[in-house]
Amino acid sequence: MAPPWKFTCALWALASTVSCAAAQATSLTELCSTSFAQSSLPAADFFPGLTIDADSVETTLVRNASASSEWYPTASFDYCNITFAYSHDAFKNRYVSTGGGGLAINSQKADIPTGVIVGALSGIADGGFGSFDSQWDSVFLLANNTINWQSVYMFGYQAHHELATLGKEFARNLYAVNVTEKVFSYYQGCSEGGREGWSQLQRFGEAYSCEATTGGSGGDFAELARRQMPSRATPAQSGTVTAKGAILMKSFFDGLRDSEGRLVYINAQPGSSFSDAATTFDEDAETWGVSISGLGGEWVARYLQLQDANTIASLDNVTLDTLKEWMILGQNKYGDSLQTTYPDLADFQAACGKVIHVHGEADDSIPAGSSVHYFESVRSVMFPYVSYEDGVQQLQDFYRLFLVPGGAHCGSNSAQPRGGWPQSTLQTVIEWVEGKTSPDTLRNTGTNAELCPWPLRPMWSGNGTEAECVSDAAAVATWQYDFDAYRVPLAVVGSPFSGHGQIYRPRTEEPGASSLKAEGVFDGVSTIVSSDVVRLGAEGDENVDIRTARASKLRRAMVQM
Repeated sequence: MAPPWKFTCALWALASTVSCAAAQATSLTELCSTSFAQSSLPAADFFPGLTIDADSVETTLVRNASASSEWYPTASFDYCNITFAYSHDAFKNRYVSTGGGGLAINSQKADIPTGVIVGALSGIADGGFGSFDSQWDSVFLLANNTINWQSVYMFGYQAHHELATLGKEFARNLYAVNVTEKVFSYYQGCSEGGREGWSQLQRFGEAYSCEATTGGSGGDFAELARRQMPSRATPAQSGTVTAKGAILMKSFFDGLRDSEGRLVYINAQPGSSFSDAATTFDEDAETWGVSISGLGGEWVARYLQLQDANTIASLDNVTLDTLKEWMILGQNKYGDSLQTTYPDLADFQAACGKVIHVHGEADDSIPAGSSVHYFESVRSVMFPYVSYEDGVQQLQDFYRLFLVPGGAHCGSNSAQPRGGWPQSTLQTVIEWVEGKTSPDTLRNTGTNAELCPWPLRPMWSGNGTEAECVSDAAAVATWQYDFDAYRVPLAVVGSPFSGHGQIYRPRTEEPGASSLKAEGVFDGVSTIVSSDVVRLGAEGDENVDIRTARASKLRRAMVQM
């Protein structure tokens, strides 16, 4: 805690007459006793939010003092100097940074209560973009085809590094925290805020010394998601589902694939909304067509094509392979600035930081599988020569991933109201960091009151009213991804059943070919914890086939946004 603030009062007597409201004392000597001063302190509840330390009372009796000033006449007197200390209950030696969303580097005042509620100084950054209301796209281009690279690095990681560094020191100085005491630094953010959080953990892990971060990406469908859903048979169950609709659904849940059927990006989980695949009606042509998501269109037009435009003109001649090419272009252009998929968290681990990573399983913006993929990537890289179970156990000493059954993008799901959302993730990280209490489960507001840490999965019983966290290799296997659409390895990921990290070796297209199979995590994950790592996710979505009248969600067509 911060050292107590001190209060000093001087009680004095002129001509041996005590001038003091506490008239019970018969002399200045009696009044100046420590016990009498302690008995006169204000009641504990007199000033809400303050705690007075009775043991801090100090009294000093001074005789024959004299003083003179233009503000009062010269006088000689005896007096008693009484000092006691008090502290502010609300401040708990904590600092919390919060992140933004989309192209905003902060969430303005909406996230300020995050830190205040837990007794922390809470901070946001403007990235140097001109104001807290200004978004990154307003300063990204100096002119067409000319990038303002300073803005890229500020948005990518530097602004939040500066915010956390300055904010923590400001909290220490503002509350006069003794240099021998720790100020805990926390972070919480989701979507783009999640990417920002991971940018700190991956680049400045040592800054979170014995602290933590919380973040999120981004159920009732947990059991469904572990099986191969027979979509082609579905129409037979109801005349309201057409064969074309079933094919569309299957393609939606297959993930983005190139023209040869190779996996480009992770699929959405069953239960995710189809809103990103909605079509629009062209009244002039009297046909249905695809729509372009706002962030997706702007990402391509402004950040890949470097034009001062909010979206691309159309999706004419855009194919599945085009989407893959855009993703590769973004990776090459912004890999050192915006990417948050670096799997070696050794510095963060060494600094005894803690991170809780949360992702809604029904997230339709950032597939929950991206968070699983990153978790497994970290496990493979950091603990390559132990069994899968031992690797998970060692990783969970500082990093735990919780999937929210039915959870949507960075919150509860209106279509699955019983799914809930973990509201107290930051508090859980604080308990882990400061109270040394590791979370075996994560408190949730939905029907499933406790969320399971990956790779444990919820097994439902009691007609879907109760869930038990169980180990299920078959379920875990459905969350493994082979990004065979790429030639260059994107990440090191080991099979959960092999126990060893490995770079995927050449994919043979013909005898003797040596093109490389890729394994990658394009998304920044959804949660970060430093004293509180939760929801470290980035804006982005699965992309779908334009030619089947599915809207292309280009939001995260390359690097995680």
